[in-house]
Amino acid sequence: MAANMRLSISLLQLALIPLEASKFTPIPQRLRFWKLPASLNTAIFHTDFGSLAAADFDTNYPASLEFLCEEGASLSIATGFLTNMDYIEELKFTNCDLGGIPAAAFSGVGSLDMLSFENGTVSSMSDDMLDGVIIRRNTSSTPAFPKHNGAFKMVNTKYTGTFPPAVFANQKVYEVVLRNTNLFNVDAGLFSSAPNVRYLDLSYNSFSELPEKILTDLSKSLGVIRLYGTDIQCTCDKLWFLDHVTSNYLTLEGDIVCVNTGAEWDGIALVGACLTPIDIVGYAVGFIGFVLGWVVLGLTDHTRRQMNGVAGNKKPGTKKKAPAAKQPDV
Repeated sequence: MAANMRLSISLLQLALIPLEASKFTPIPQRLRFWKLPASLNTAIFHTDFGSLAAADFDTNYPASLEFLCEEGASLSIATGFLTNMDYIEELKFTNCDLGGIPAAAFSGVGSLDMLSFENGTVSSMSDDMLDGVIIRRNTSSTPAFPKHNGAFKMVNTKYTGTFPPAVFANQKVYEVVLRNTNLFNVDAGLFSSAPNVRYLDLSYNSFSELPEKILTDLSKSLGVIRLYGTDIQCTCDKLWFLDHVTSNYLTLEGDIVCVNTGAEWDGIALVGACLTPIDIVGYAVGFIGFVLGWVVLGLTDHTRRQMNGVAGNKKPGTKKKAPAAKQPDV
């Protein structure tokens, strides 16, 4: 069996924890656990996982670990449950209701190319949640497996707490995706200690303004910001980022709708300005008037040319000669 094969294992069917790497065939390079217990509060991997030879891995795939919960199932995790797993590059939680994530929750993995939460819930996160782990870009030319550029992702994961402002402190995270996570506000200092973020996705959240400091802290690194499905308050100070994006040559992606508090739809953010319905109607009427003006001008010019053409066909001072009288037959 190839080392790149993903091993799917039911934890409820395994009597012995911690698991021993020596009992896995093939080598446990890519692991997915399902039918999980309600809590993982102790080290679930034997010390022999810490001595796996990366040279035996298939270089077309990263070493990965995924916890796949049944939809809506709760999973409580404790500090140290990933001890001896410092060889993995990707860590993912899918469909899990994680509750609160404690300090140093992932300390056993050392460093990661991607940490991902998808289709679940998180009630709170400790400021020190990432203590003992570094999310960083894997820039080595080998192995050749696809790399995620140091990504932290929360996608379709309902977050009910306040996103801790220091969670990325001292991280080397390059890509941050907080998409459809129920965020009602974004802390201004979220990236003050992690200035290397190149790609930022805050789409489909509930905040109505973006603090200015969040982008100025990333002024030397940020290249792309995504804000799909985002309703921003329609005031000049709330739309500051439009000018910032233009002046700093950033790529802004998203169907940003400009709204006023309590209004259903009050305008659209476009070309560095907030256009209200009155503005849009005024511009539309002006454009229509502009087009009609050119149409009238064109018709007038066309009519004038036709009249000049008819007049030019007549030569002044000439008359038609009467036909000669017919001579009688002799």
